[in-house]
Amino acid sequence: MRSQKTGWKRLGSTLLALTMTLSLLPTTAFAAGYSDQENQDDIKVAAYTLTYAKMGGVEVERQESYRYLVTQGEDSAMWVTEVTLENFNIHNMPRRGVGDVRRMRDVYSSMALYENYDAVGWIGAQNVPGKKSGKQSYPVYAAPSTEASRAAKGKASFSTGDEYRLYCTEGDWSLIEYRVSLRTSRFGWVKIGQPTQSQRLHIPMLTAYDTYLTDDPHVSEYHQAELPAGTKLTMWYLLGVSDDWAYAYVEATVDGKPMCGFVPRRDVVIDDVEQPDEAAKYVGSWYLYSGSEIGYFYLRLDADGRFYCSDDDGAQPYGGTWCVVRNPMAGEDNLWISTESILALNYSDSMTMRVGVDYIVSTTEEDGEGLTLPLVNLAYGEGGCTYVPYGAVDRYGNWVATADGSVRQMTLPIQ
Repeated sequence: MRSQKTGWKRLGSTLLALTMTLSLLPTTAFAAGYSDQENQDDIKVAAYTLTYAKMGGVEVERQESYRYLVTQGEDSAMWVTEVTLENFNIHNMPRRGVGDVRRMRDVYSSMALYENYDAVGWIGAQNVPGKKSGKQSYPVYAAPSTEASRAAKGKASFSTGDEYRLYCTEGDWSLIEYRVSLRTSRFGWVKIGQPTQSQRLHIPMLTAYDTYLTDDPHVSEYHQAELPAGTKLTMWYLLGVSDDWAYAYVEATVDGKPMCGFVPRRDVVIDDVEQPDEAAKYVGSWYLYSGSEIGYFYLRLDADGRFYCSDDDGAQPYGGTWCVVRNPMAGEDNLWISTESILALNYSDSMTMRVGVDYIVSTTEEDGEGLTLPLVNLAYGEGGCTYVPYGAVDRYGNWVATADGSVRQMTLPIQ
């Protein structure tokens, strides 16, 4: 099983560029530099970072930390990730170009929406050493159910005498990764009675292309099942950001049985249910009035599905398309984001953002008196903010009234 923190040899302060061109593989280049990770001796270690890749007509070039520009002819997109030699996955790079980048970003943003200090939806590995005595053998299932299938022709099992990684626990079931051979590892569910560690999400998805499901994303990437385009999936988890940018952990139904595993993020789309009647409430221009800054100070949502935004009045350098969709996790009491709807912003550079959204008609006075005041509340992770209509407040912070007793609502100009 591949170690998550590979111990690279210490390098000098001079950056080393390593370029490899193989006859049957894309051109890639890595640069080595000191990372923020430290080894057991508290010494910073060097890590190789992808700087450039070319796959047919698609080029990937590192701009800065966690920023890659993906270009395909005249189209381009910003890919927000950090590709190291440790997590490099040549099979699941965005070979199709801009579309791959957007789908990968959609998967991330749909999970990040619920992120909080309890790491909802995110799972990381805890290394568990093998027992020298009292070891036991357990059957391994492809989902947390004895009705689920088992790999290895129905005989998959693991022994607590061997080292393994524990990712999360739900009830009596634990998701683990263990070594099968020198060339194969496996994720699977076993009943070993560990304390509950993470909360599962259920984000509906569809395969956008013919793809596959694997229980071994780190080593062999063996296809446990082939999934045709249009297959319904439910996303449960993402691995830690530094561990894996290529896959999402999902549930599928294969041959009538539940099967969990990893699918390439570039091959799936969120199966959103749009809410046009709800979206109509938010059409207009808005100004950030209070709370944490989730987006920009100025936001304009047009009825034709376009949006514009910026931090400067009168200039909107950012924009794209927007819609309001149903929140699949609505009503979950233990989630910060439990609103009925989500505002999805798809930027023209393929960045995407999803925030919980709620529309309220209030007044400018707490006792219910004063001017009628429409409010748009946004929530993301454990942060939130409130927007008021653009033009409702003058430069001195006073409410501006109209003849009908409402606050003034103006249209944000586009430049």
